[in-house]
Amino acid sequence: MTGYTLIILDEHLSIDGSNKLVKIRLLMVDTPEVHNVTFPEPFGPEASAYAKEILTNQKVRLEFDKEKLDPYGRTLAYIYLEDGRMFNEMLNVIGTRTC
Repeated sequence: MTGYTLIILDEHLSIDGSNKLVKIRLLMVDTPEVHNVTFPEPFGPEASAYAKEILTNQKVRLEFDKEKLDPYGRTLAYIYLEDGRMFNEMLNVIGTRTC
């Protein structure tokens, strides 16, 4: 899947394509909960801000694993930026630096 623009909605990433929003769950990333919880999980607000900073209105390529959907109907994907960097990996590197 290429040439899609990411839209950040709460803690979900969505892609705008064919007039349909598709919720994305990042593979390899244990995303902290920041919405609909009494207290945001540690590093959740920082991870959310980083995702917004890097991904908002960026054209990306999605790569899928064996399973394309999680039990909640979200698309499971790796996200690659136009310059070839994998966002999932970038987020994990930032996370390990803060631990």
